[in-house]
Amino acid sequence: MNDITNTALGGDSLPVSRKRKISDAFSSSQSVPQQQQQPPSLVKQQKLDNSKSDLKNMRDRRQQLEAVLKEKQTAKDSLRKLQSELWSIRTDIPELELKLEKLMDEHRAIERGYKLKQGDLDLLSSKRDKQIHELQLGFELFQKEDEVKLNQEVERLADKFFNEAQQKEEQRRKRNKQERENLESQLAELNKKKKAIEQSFEDQISNLKREGEIKIENMKSDYHLKKQAIRLQIENTKAEIGITHDRMKDAELTISKNNDKIEKLSNEFKIAKANSGEFEEKTKSLRLEVSSLIQFSADRSKEYEQLREKSQKFVDDTKALREKLLEEETARRKLHNKLQEIKGNIRVFCRIKPELETNSFPHKITSLLETTDGKEHLSISEVPNTDQRQLQFNSNKSNIKRFNFGFDKIFDMESSNAEIFEEISQLVQSALDGYNVCIFTYGQTGSGKTYTMSNPNDGMIPRSVKLIFNRIEQLREMYWEFKVEGQFLEIYNENINDLMTESYLKNLDKIKHQIKHNEIEQTTTITDLTTIPLSNAEEVSSILETANRNRMTASTNSNNRSSRSHSVFIISLKAYNSQTGESTTGKLNLIDLAGSERISQSLVTGDRLRETQNINKSLSSLGDVIISLGNKKSQHIPYRNSKLTYLLQYSLGGNSKTLMFVNVSPNVKHFNESLNSLRFATKVNNTHIGQATKN
Repeated sequence: MNDITNTALGGDSLPVSRKRKISDAFSSSQSVPQQQQQPPSLVKQQKLDNSKSDLKNMRDRRQQLEAVLKEKQTAKDSLRKLQSELWSIRTDIPELELKLEKLMDEHRAIERGYKLKQGDLDLLSSKRDKQIHELQLGFELFQKEDEVKLNQEVERLADKFFNEAQQKEEQRRKRNKQERENLESQLAELNKKKKAIEQSFEDQISNLKREGEIKIENMKSDYHLKKQAIRLQIENTKAEIGITHDRMKDAELTISKNNDKIEKLSNEFKIAKANSGEFEEKTKSLRLEVSSLIQFSADRSKEYEQLREKSQKFVDDTKALREKLLEEETARRKLHNKLQEIKGNIRVFCRIKPELETNSFPHKITSLLETTDGKEHLSISEVPNTDQRQLQFNSNKSNIKRFNFGFDKIFDMESSNAEIFEEISQLVQSALDGYNVCIFTYGQTGSGKTYTMSNPNDGMIPRSVKLIFNRIEQLREMYWEFKVEGQFLEIYNENINDLMTESYLKNLDKIKHQIKHNEIEQTTTITDLTTIPLSNAEEVSSILETANRNRMTASTNSNNRSSRSHSVFIISLKAYNSQTGESTTGKLNLIDLAGSERISQSLVTGDRLRETQNINKSLSSLGDVIISLGNKKSQHIPYRNSKLTYLLQYSLGGNSKTLMFVNVSPNVKHFNESLNSLRFATKVNNTHIGQATKN
């Protein structure tokens, strides 16, 4: 009973002397039945004294609690320390309430004894109980109000720091995104200006050529016309002079006959001579005009030659600029590959599926800035099988198991596919540069793998194809030409099925597609598999629609439409540079792995059991291959242990870059499956593959 009393009145925080007084007060209240032989007035006086003592003890207790609350107030200097104390207080409150309830039960039992033995003390006992109850209510109200205020202050500070961190992170992302968009827009604007200048110069040269040729032709035509007119005038003048001479001869013959006619002919001769002088002046003027036109034509020819030289200089400058861009692109490829090698040719990202907080097991993400091993950390805690309220109070007890995992990047529930693709886009660029790239999504059924990889609006497949064609358009300026082809297949029960054929359901598991490797060229082909030429990003939506319609699905206890097969979308990229003669071959494998749940968890039988066994065998083989690749002492890589690893033989080795996405469901029911997924991903993340070489 003394232990219960000590606990109810504040535990070890009260001084020993005060504990003794309170204990004596309770002992005196329990010893009342033994004092029946004393006079009633003395008993009443003792009861009043005891009540006063109890009230005094309660006041002391309240003062003690106020002192504790003041100590709590001073602890607000550090948010983390405050949160720790808050959780400690919350953990102890249920125990205190339980002990207090036991104490109240015992007190009520004593009251019932008092009522049976001492009826005359009912009024005093009732009054005392009422006072105790009022004090208790006051204390509980005071305690609850203080706890509410404390919780509100903690939540306000936590929200404030979280919002500030989130705002800074959002500002940083917006700045990076804005800078990237500005650079891309500037590059696009420069390309447009360059094309516009080239077109403008070509148009000006063409127009000047046309105008010069037209003017020269017009000048030549005018010159010939004027020359013919002058010749005609000269011939007419000569004819007139000849006629005049004839007339003069006639006049000389007839001069003796008619002096008037001689005079008349003499006058006509003078007039003809004057006309001849005018014709000579006109001829001279026409000659000067023709000379001026010839000089004008020469000036125009000179201007045309200058424009032609400027145009040729612009063409030469453009060619030099393209060569410079080609050199920069080559240097960029080398630096990009070096950066990817520094990051690691095999990386593991983690994505946490959105889930209601009330249904989630406790987890915490530690950012790169807070770690020393160059990785982001995810800490998860196992949840006992109890109600949510008890979980909240007991979540930091020592018997709760915690697990810590480190990955290259961790995306929380709020992360979008766009944020994820910002990281993946670097590997898509590596495929364009001529490397083999594999991107997996791994995790249990319903953890968000297919949404991440194949969502038609913003999944990794449509975003990757869009980026590929945007980069191809830019690389055309640097003399690169690309041939892009796509294949989409599934591996179901170790059988390969073509997801792009219209007769998919008809030929399901009937056509035996064979995997063939060319060890010299290190290439892989699949017999009778549909290959689709890709010319633009819009074609991918119809490809995804066809594949999703055909893809094998079956019902399990984990998900009503659980994907029971691996889907593999293969993009082949063949490139040739007409300027340098360089050629590359890259391959991008985008893989949505089947659900990784255990047989005991998915509760399947029959055909579904066989599916799950094949899936788990395939996933285990994938892990064995990756670990063997990282073990330099390993003499044998077990590619043939599954169809998936055999298909990806040349996309997992030395000339490849691999990214595994482990998708995690934080639902309490999925804790064990999520834990297994994280352990498998950690095993892969601890593997280091050698440097990749370009195809």
